Amino acid sequence: MLRLLQIFFAFFACFFASIAHAGDPTITGTTINSANSELTVTFSEDVFNTTGGSGNLQAADFALSISGGVATIGSATPTSISKTSQTVWVLGFSTSGIANGSETISVVPVLNSIYDAAADAAATSQSNNTAALNEKVVPIISSTTVDSANSLLTVTFAENVYNAASGSNNLEVGDFALSFSGGAATIGSATPTSISKTSQSVWVLSFSTSGVANGSETIAVVPAANNSIYDAAGNTAATSQSNNTATFNEKVVPIISGTTVNSANSEVTVTFAENVYNAASGSNNLEVGDFALSFSGGAATIGSATPTSISKTSQSVWVLSFSTSGVANGSETIAVVPAANNSIYDAAGNAAATSQSNNTATFNEKVLPTLTTVGIASDNANTDGPWATTGDTITLTFVSDEIIADPADDATNLVVTFKSGGVAVNASRVSYTNVTGDKINWTAQYDAASGDTEGNVTFSVAFKDVSGNVGTAETAVTDSSTVRFDRTAPILNSVSLST
Repeated sequence: MLRLLQIFFAFFACFFASIAHAGDPTITGTTINSANSELTVTFSEDVFNTTGGSGNLQAADFALSISGGVATIGSATPTSISKTSQTVWVLGFSTSGIANGSETISVVPVLNSIYDAAADAAATSQSNNTAALNEKVVPIISSTTVDSANSLLTVTFAENVYNAASGSNNLEVGDFALSFSGGAATIGSATPTSISKTSQSVWVLSFSTSGVANGSETIAVVPAANNSIYDAAGNTAATSQSNNTATFNEKVVPIISGTTVNSANSEVTVTFAENVYNAASGSNNLEVGDFALSFSGGAATIGSATPTSISKTSQSVWVLSFSTSGVANGSETIAVVPAANNSIYDAAGNAAATSQSNNTATFNEKVLPTLTTVGIASDNANTDGPWATTGDTITLTFVSDEIIADPADDATNLVVTFKSGGVAVNASRVSYTNVTGDKINWTAQYDAASGDTEGNVTFSVAFKDVSGNVGTAETAVTDSSTVRFDRTAPILNSVSLST
């Protein structure tokens, strides 16, 4: 009976010992701190550095590894260790790179390094021994665009963003700061005037501008402070960003910079300050219907307000043909404008206005000059008839109805050809004088020479006005005057003496 009792008590002693010690110590939980710098490892029971149930664990008792993501750990051995309790140990470690949250860090005991009080060693293969690194990628702006009206800035982040580190609350206008550079336009304030949400990662900021944008303006947007914009993990957006600028749309409307009429008064060349098109898309050549002509002053008129044809010298220079009635006197003014507010566009889609400057040109004067008074005379002393002899000066006097182009500027402006007895006098012997300085009263003269042919002196006057209009050559006097050249001395055919 005693022997049975001994066996019974020995059995229960073993049973209760097995309950008190269920096996090797295991890791029951692993957590990582928010900074990704400490790993807290919790064991199923108290653990020690020796088999005698004593000695705190050391960093070398653990082995670390990492997988996934982009961050890496500096060493497989923790950089430090601290004890929260005999079952909870905090391991320090270092990382390189910025964790994107898909990294997994694992911790295992080194072989024969960690024991429980019963001297059982922790296995090098464990469950519950991993933890994911916290995502540390700060939110960044991935793109920025301006709307066609230069009034809305769409800011797209690479991830969802919030007003609070807890990953909640929508962004506000005060979370952004705007700046501006270049061009002619300016923004009214560094703070957006309003904000709207397209999605948690896409935000539309309104702003005001002054001046007309020429397309070289750049608007930039950044978080207003280091603690204004957060991602869901609580990472804050930096105030320095890339992909955070956008260029303004050019809003300078196309204007006419110059207008000229050809010498024939049949074409007007219209020059724009930039390339222009028939469509807002910046395509298609202009057509006659895109222009409207008007006319004022003078004696001539145009046939139609619509050009008769159009041709392109370049995308900014267009030649419009038109018809006229009457003879232009030079005081006519032709004006050209876009026919409508939606007929002529620049490459950016800006429409030319129907009101323009530099869009007028004066017609060239086309009235032919005439000579109103023409007379010829000789300075011969004999007043008994219009005679001239060797050495006498023969002078043609004439008056025009408008200013004659000066022969001193161009010898072809005024040419008087004299003929003596039907033979031309050398042009080098002819001189011209503007008698009164008004370029209306003129004389042309030459000195008769012994080699000139006897007979009547005739002439032809070729002349132009200052506009280049050529008058009809004049060959007749208006006062019945004549000159006859006679270089033969008289002889006595018969001489007698009587008493």
